[in-house]
Amino acid sequence: MLTSHPVSQPVSLPVRDSTQIRHTFDVVSHNKGAAVIFMLHSYLSDSVFMGGIRHYLSEHRYDSAKPDDLWRAMTETAQRSNMTIGVKSLMDTWITQTGYPVVTVTVQETHIHLQQNLFTISPQNDTGTVWQIPFTFYTSSSSAVISHLMKSKEEVIELPEDATWIKANVNSTGFYRVSYDSRTLRLLHSQLQGSQPALGPADRAGLVDDAFHLARQGSLKYCDAFTLSTFMMKEEEYLPITVFINHMMNMIIKFSFRGEHCITRLLKEHLWAMLGRQAGAQRWEDAGSLPAQIRRVKLLEVAVRTGRSPASEQEALRLFHFWMAKDGDYLLPSSLRGLIFQVAVMNGGHEEWTYLLQKYCHCSSSKEKVLMLTGLCHTKDQAKIQCSVSFSSGC
Repeated sequence: MLTSHPVSQPVSLPVRDSTQIRHTFDVVSHNKGAAVIFMLHSYLSDSVFMGGIRHYLSEHRYDSAKPDDLWRAMTETAQRSNMTIGVKSLMDTWITQTGYPVVTVTVQETHIHLQQNLFTISPQNDTGTVWQIPFTFYTSSSSAVISHLMKSKEEVIELPEDATWIKANVNSTGFYRVSYDSRTLRLLHSQLQGSQPALGPADRAGLVDDAFHLARQGSLKYCDAFTLSTFMMKEEEYLPITVFINHMMNMIIKFSFRGEHCITRLLKEHLWAMLGRQAGAQRWEDAGSLPAQIRRVKLLEVAVRTGRSPASEQEALRLFHFWMAKDGDYLLPSSLRGLIFQVAVMNGGHEEWTYLLQKYCHCSSSKEKVLMLTGLCHTKDQAKIQCSVSFSSGC
């Protein structure tokens, strides 16, 4: 069963109650809407996109407007920049249709064969849905980004010279997934293993993200996704690291709940083999830019979730005990507070859990209460877990 809906609903559709309003303007509308606008911005260029926005606002100031008015303003601005494009026909395929596509790519010397289909995790019948896809790529022969507007179910792009591989959806600006033929995927993996990969951080993250989603769907073998991910052993950028950890943690949680402990253990071993070096080098402190802090939190999470770094767990527990000794009058690293609470509850005992519960009950910050409640739920004591759940509605 499809669990999505179009971004834009017909104007004539009656809205009868608050439930329907929440369904119409939900996470799909906001997140997918933002993603397709970002894709349009990248396709048109910053100057054309912002020029279209200014034209739209100027033309409709002190007046109401419809989505088509925005697309018309964008089209007119693009035409003034010698771009032949119908923004409405492009965007209608994204905002009036359910879901998003996967583009299957096959590289044969000077030809790139493309085929688009609806991407779903669960098997679905072919809906025949076609999107206008701003398909971007660069090749083994040239780092110059080529943009092609794909309008049909299947298309062929001719290249000026032979290419052994291509990287599609440059910087993941397009709202679609890419499935490569096995040879191209193997060559991309070789690029990732090189000392100076031709792929940037966003492209490396996009490859990992697509591979594990396609593996979950069944159109790619999990062994191929895991093989692709082996470049993570030398990865330093936060975006590929974060994407990879998120996929691994989701699988670990899923198989752990199913009681499949052998698979869970193997997943943890792979995660530690890929990122153990980076995780073991992290310190429990706030430092660096926001991406650096996100990277640190994710890597320390690997250290404590895999159980392969007792030193990291002991340091988190030491910080929590110091916080307890100061009766909360000690500034824990802000980006790591939630993880410290979780480690303290997982590795501590009744005293740590009770103290955190007391702090939760007297805390006035809703953000801090969420961190504490999440930490409380990491106890192994079933009675305490039930108590934590009951406290989610207040003390």
